[in-house]
This record gives sequence, structure tokens and C-alpha cells, in this order.
Amino acid sequence: MKKTLGLLFACLLFSATSLIAADDVQFMSAEELKGNLNAENISILDVRSERGWSSSEVKIPGAVRATWDNFDEWSASLPKDNKLVLYCS
Repeated sequence: MKKTLGLLFACLLFSATSLIAADDVQFMSAEELKGNLNAENISILDVRSERGWSSSEVKIPGAVRATWDNFDEWSASLPKDNKLVLYCS
């Protein structure tokens, strides 16, 4: 019972924290991204599902394929000061 309550509390805390952090998220239009494709201070992450990524013929040149199971690989390769642009379909 204590374990269940602890898990529930952790989920609620995470949800509240996520809502607060969401205020800081900025959106970029496709046109803005096109104008910034060659910018050195932007890292583009393709976060589509495996099925969405593999079935798509459209991929942004230079984008890093970013999934949770390869987090250590892609996160270590990104410049720490870059703005992250995540995209999915």
C-alpha cells in the first residue's frame, strides 16, 4: 500500500512539474526551422516512433534520430549550449 501511494505521489509531482516547465517551451514553425537548418546553435532531434520514422520518406537533413533507448548515444553527441528542436509526425 505504501509503495502504491508513493508511486501515485511521484506521478502527481511529475505531472505538476511538467505543467510548470511547459510554460518555457517555445514552438518553431516549419518556415522558421527551414531558415535555421544550417544554424550552428541548433540541434534537430527526430523523435518519431520507430514505425513513423522507418515508414517516412521525409527526413530532415542533419537531424539526429533520438529515442529513449539510445539516449546516451545521442545526448552525448550534442553541443550542450545548443537549442534543441524536436520534431515528430
